[in-house]
Amino acid sequence: MNSKVRKGKPSGLETAIFYHEENKLILDAVTDLAIKVVMYKKKHKTKTVLLTGCNAACGTTRTSVNLSIALSGSGFKTLLIDSDISMGSSLKNGLSEYIQGSIDIDKAILRTNLPNLDFVPSGIGKANSALLLSSDRVAEFIGAVKEKYDYIIIDSPSIDVSPVASAMFPNVEGIVLVCSLNKTKKRQIINARNATKPYSGKYYGMVVHSMEKRQYRNYLRRRKWEGAEVKLFHDVERSDAEGNGF
Repeated sequence: MNSKVRKGKPSGLETAIFYHEENKLILDAVTDLAIKVVMYKKKHKTKTVLLTGCNAACGTTRTSVNLSIALSGSGFKTLLIDSDISMGSSLKNGLSEYIQGSIDIDKAILRTNLPNLDFVPSGIGKANSALLLSSDRVAEFIGAVKEKYDYIIIDSPSIDVSPVASAMFPNVEGIVLVCSLNKTKKRQIINARNATKPYSGKYYGMVVHSMEKRQYRNYLRRRKWEGAEVKLFHDVERSDAEGNGF
């Protein structure tokens, strides 16, 4: 998770520090993404959205952080959760410790430097991460924070390298896949989409990273809106069945 943690003053509480995205094109795309997540909530009453990559290092954490900042910056009380408890973090209190029953919810949630945005670190790394995330404690946690927040954004490790995302699917209301143009392989996209098929009603769409400016602008010109039924993100699924990739 791309954040820094320091001791807050004067309370002594730990505070997670997040930085605003400076790339204007990325900001525009994230704003578009945030608007569509809000649209889905209005239509389907969904609050919890999990993001996971089709492959490693394809931009999932960056997307999760930027989406959370965009939502919180619009006045929505937002909670960002780092669910990668297999990797763990430098913080001793987080999601892993709550699941194991060693801390309560309030101890797992950190303030951030941004208004309306709180953060749950993964906690100390655990080898049996998928098993832990399959426990009833996860559903209890999400149920409790849904009472306090407008949106819960869950940053999950890529689905092709970790079972964490699949373990979390039953407990979330929305699933977003992330891929990287010219880096993610067609087979990885197919495998990721197959993993989401048992939860097809939760699948929002796919975010594509590393598009050239020309490609992105052409996409914006071609995009057609269909009210609430609009595809959430640039959808690459149409290239899964045939062809050699993107």
